Amino acid sequence: MMVLKKLMFVSIATSGLMFACHHAAHHDHVGASAAPKGVVKELYETANLKQKREIAQIEFDTLKAVKAQTEKFRQYRDSVEFDIKNLRLDLEEAQSNRNVTRSTEILHRITKKEEELRKSKQDERNLRYLLEEDKLKKINAVLKVK
Repeated sequence: MMVLKKLMFVSIATSGLMFACHHAAHHDHVGASAAPKGVVKELYETANLKQKREIAQIEFDTLKAVKAQTEKFRQYRDSVEFDIKNLRLDLEEAQSNRNVTRSTEILHRITKKEEELRKSKQDERNLRYLLEEDKLKKINAVLKVK
């Protein structure tokens, strides 16, 4: 009997939610024919299927290139972060031994490594921007837009 009461409560609660949020069940499906980011929707919608397939291939190739290039940056940053972590441990050791000159030298090296890290992130952002720009140029060429 207790189980039936719980099931009835769950049923009533679910029905109430469905009536309260009736619009949630009817969402617009964004299919494969959605315009890529940076491309005018009207131009994309008027393109024929061959052009849309070419655009999809361009997007896929760009995505692969971005992933491959950014993976190199990530690996480099991981190694630099590891170096920084080791330098911080060295700094802790130098400070415990009260070796001021060694501490200063290690702090200088940490600063250089952090600058390398910042530069690597900036280079990655620049590369992403260039690849994205190149993708848009190729898509515009397919759509014959100047």
